[in-house]
Amino acid sequence: GVTASIGIVLIPRHGTTVGEVFARADLATYKAKENGRNCLAVYRPDKDWQAKAESRLGWHKRIREAVEKDLFLLTAQPILHLGSNQISQYELLLRMVGEGGAIVHPGAFLDMAERFGEIQAIDRQVVRRAIQLIAERHRAGRELRLEVNLSSKAFADRELLPMIEHELAATAIPPSSLVLEVTETAAIANIHQAERFVRTLKALGCQ
Repeated sequence: GVTASIGIVLIPRHGTTVGEVFARADLATYKAKENGRNCLAVYRPDKDWQAKAESRLGWHKRIREAVEKDLFLLTAQPILHLGSNQISQYELLLRMVGEGGAIVHPGAFLDMAERFGEIQAIDRQVVRRAIQLIAERHRAGRELRLEVNLSSKAFADRELLPMIEHELAATAIPPSSLVLEVTETAAIANIHQAERFVRTLKALGCQ
């Protein structure tokens, strides 16, 4: 059966802005899950909880700034085709530029980006950059095939597919140069959205 883990905050006692309330409710939800799931937990404004909430708020601000200012780095990991011993394509790996120019790996911020509703904007930025990189190589007379990992929220993003279609048309790159990867877990959890998503991408010529 379906169960629920519920985090509760009291307004205005525990926060007055959307960010404060959401971060503390999110923290309380995690506490409910830690307590065995299918229960509720009320946020407590003690030092330990406040420190954790402030940390989450800090991450939210950094992620939002990175989205607004495009403070993301993409590194290309070559994929070797064992049959031909040739590099067949590259997988784009995402990094975020943090405070003081520190490079932040995705494990530290992607989960938070998803919980704070920023992950779809990140998906769109990464895919747009990938298409631009392929287009730059294509204009120079060189082929480039890039693989981009998408989040589990990509299926529900109404802006993503129209953006891909527009960028492909604008750049005139071979659509097969763009490979979009999603996890099996995300596809199964959103099977109908995933089927429509994949059919549309295949119709565009992407892999």
